[in-house]
Amino acid sequence: MNWQALTALATATVVLGTFMQWSVRAIIRQELEPVRRDITVLRTAVFNHLRHGEAFTEHTIRERLGYE
Repeated sequence: MNWQALTALATATVVLGTFMQWSVRAIIRQELEPVRRDITVLRTAVFNHLRHGEAFTEHTIRERLGYE
């Protein structure tokens, strides 16, 4: 194998690796978006309760999470 073939192989490997990394990140982002939304709702409920004494009922939290 000469250096040109090795360079081409290395370049192809980098391109394939970059594509695989990009696609895996996109899938992870897509799958975790609902979880991020749920965490934001729960974090807001806890913050409002601790900061302002505002307590959401379980029903309200379930509605905001989209479970009811």
